[in-house]
Order: sequence, then C-alpha cells, then structure tokens
Amino acid sequence: MKPKTQGSVGGARGDSRSRGLPAKAIRRWALLALVLVLAQAWALQPYAVDGASMEPTLHGGERLVVSPLPYAVHPARRGDVVVFHPPHDPGVAYVKRVVGLPGERVAIRGGAVVVDGVRLAEPYLRGGATPCRGACEWAVPEGAVFVLGDHRGNSKDSRDFGPVPVDAVVGEVVLVAWPPTGLDVLP
Repeated sequence: MKPKTQGSVGGARGDSRSRGLPAKAIRRWALLALVLVLAQAWALQPYAVDGASMEPTLHGGERLVVSPLPYAVHPARRGDVVVFHPPHDPGVAYVKRVVGLPGERVAIRGGAVVVDGVRLAEPYLRGGATPCRGACEWAVPEGAVFVLGDHRGNSKDSRDFGPVPVDAVVGEVVLVAWPPTGLDVLP
C-alpha cells in the first residue's frame, strides 16, 4: 500500500486520470447547462395576455409563465387557467379557465354554469351572468375540456367553438410574471 502524500492533487506524472480532467469537467458542466436550458425552455413558456376576456383574474399586457409539466402528472382540473390553441384557429393561443372535464355535461341556466346538474361555484368571477350564445348545453367528450373566460360577456370560448381537445392545451398558467407589482402565482 502506497502512503498518501499530504496536499497532493491528482496522480503521478503520466497518470491519464489527472490529464484531461479539467476538459472533461468543462464538457460535463456544459452538457448539464445545455440540458437545463432546454428543459427550462420546454417546461416554462412565456405568453402575453391580449384583451380583457380573463378579467378580473388576468389583464391585458400581463406576461404569463405557462408549464406543460402539471399535465404530464395529472389531467386538467376544473378551475385551472390554461393556454391552448382553439380548434377553429390553431395558429393563435388563448388563455381561459377549465370549467368542464371529459365525460361531463356543461349547461348555462339562468346565467350560471351548471355541470352535471350542479351549479358551479365560481368565486373568481366578479358578478355578472354567463350569457348563453347559440347552444346552451354541451357534452364534453373524452379527451377534451370545456373552457370559459372569466369575463363572460367579453370572451370567445367553448360557448363559441365547443370543447377543446386536451392535445391542444399548451399548459397551465403557473405565474403572472409581469408587471412586477402583479407577480402572482395562480391558485
């Protein structure tokens, strides 16, 4: 057994383990940094609110952070605020709230949203009725969700284009990042 030399770093001259260690470490750190940047770019995506359809929860000009990760773990839940591409115009992104889940029946009765015969409690709304436009009852098929804007009188949503396929959902809004005074995590 060789005695250890105090203060020694690396091996003897000619030991291949001591040569190239800095370059190998740099490559590992660079690869780790690349993986983290790519993961962040996929996991957290920025979007901007355009319009008043989600007031009072979200306002025009706010910047959102959206993540697809929650839906890799569980399906969309009632009350989630999501970004999606609507079936009639897949080139744009909308932000709305999920109110109906796969297999449910959503109706508008007396200005209220009713899911499977039960009036939906919507504490995020500030008064006002939910107007019915055209059809007033929808069946949400498997693999889809029913979405509405929080400002019901000023929102193009599932009342207009029907349930949204879950494949069209980009992700859940997890943070209002701008303006700084509005920095807020959505419930």
